[in-house]
Amino acid sequence: MKKFRLHFLCADECKFLGRCVSVTVPLLDGSAGIMAGHADMAAIMKDGLLKIDTGEDVLEYAVTDGLVKVEDGFVLILAFSAEKPEEIDEKRAQQAADRASRLIKRHKSELEYRQAQADLSRALNRIKVKHRG
Repeated sequence: MKKFRLHFLCADECKFLGRCVSVTVPLLDGSAGIMAGHADMAAIMKDGLLKIDTGEDVLEYAVTDGLVKVEDGFVLILAFSAEKPEEIDEKRAQQAADRASRLIKRHKSELEYRQAQADLSRALNRIKVKHRG
């Protein structure tokens, strides 16, 4: 299978830099699979499961919001954060989900409500990806 260049960055580090066969990213309107020769595009990434198939291994990450750009056979993924399933502390993620659920119920402003929703989405995604691993 044909490979392409992928650069996957988070706010705090480079998660992947190299060649891969495919990458699946969670987008606002579903997930997108990208392979060599994919049309140029730019899209907003949402919380979800990101999978990189290197041809030898499949790497999985719980990712938060970000951007994906495909241009001239090069893929750039920018995520606020990304964790492999084995890096996720499920107890901490559940505590974050519980805390966000409480804040949603007693929010005092629209901003507080939206932040709590985002926190809940991230925490539930981490739990979901942890159980896949």
